[in-house]
Amino acid sequence: VSLINKGWTSLSIKPTLSDVKVSGSIDGALIHLNGVSNVTIDGRVSESSTVQALTLVNNSASTLATQTVLISNDAMANTLKYCVVKGTNSVAQSATVAIMGGLVTGNDNNVIDHCDINEGNTFPLVGVMISGTSALISNDDNVISNCNISNQRQTVASTITAGIYIAGNSLRTSVEANRVFWTSALEPTISSVIIYGIIAKGDLSIVKNNTVGYADANGNGLTQIKSETTANRFIGMQITGGSSFEGILTATGNTVAGIEVESNSGGDNTQGVVLAYYTPALAGSYLDFNKNTANNITLKYLGSRGGQVYWNLVGYLCMGCN
Repeated sequence: VSLINKGWTSLSIKPTLSDVKVSGSIDGALIHLNGVSNVTIDGRVSESSTVQALTLVNNSASTLATQTVLISNDAMANTLKYCVVKGTNSVAQSATVAIMGGLVTGNDNNVIDHCDINEGNTFPLVGVMISGTSALISNDDNVISNCNISNQRQTVASTITAGIYIAGNSLRTSVEANRVFWTSALEPTISSVIIYGIIAKGDLSIVKNNTVGYADANGNGLTQIKSETTANRFIGMQITGGSSFEGILTATGNTVAGIEVESNSGGDNTQGVVLAYYTPALAGSYLDFNKNTANNITLKYLGSRGGQVYWNLVGYLCMGCN
């Protein structure tokens, strides 16, 4: 379904019954907010409820980029909330929910809130992706909040897998109060797999009060990576300063916990569990890094190198970092 503005000021889409499911196997997007503004997809029957009554599923087996919900072509001020969203995306520039592909202004002020984002009949590569067209056509002031994002997995070498991926050319993206986790063990069959919880490469990102790890949204069980014959690692958060705007990046109140890694550590990129990794793109980038915590992490490493658990803040001027 490609939704194109036909003259409305605002448009609300919501179920009138519980357990409504919209599904397909689409080589592209199941639902495409195509250059529209002020559209709200609310998965609740009643606005006073917190029950997600609408499920959106794209079970495409395509080798092309696919999405379940795509927001693109200068779409602005749209909201997706209280929905269950399932996808099977498997190639670069794919995600279960994606904001990408600006034309003139970029896709700005869109909100993804209180959604459960996970797998269809196979596992997806990325849960939520925001990717701008260029520094001049960037995606600005978008929000990902209060979502449970789970079970992203990498099946192709040198391809990023992440719960949340802010891919760049995005300004002031807010990533707040989300939980990223895996309900069953990840067992990579190829080496040099890096499993990310959250990647934020946009300028002036705000990453606050997120939890990466465990086996469910309530903090039970463990996220497990089992790859004793291959060399792999896990990165809870990676934040890069972007390349267009100098200013403050915020990473506060985040938790990386409930993780167990079994891996062969013979390769160069097998440092174990990196809790947070920061690299600057501009000299005037500052990092507000406070009250982030890590606990309940277990490593079992084979091979020539031991596993490590560490914070890695590279080259930033920190504002009261602790």
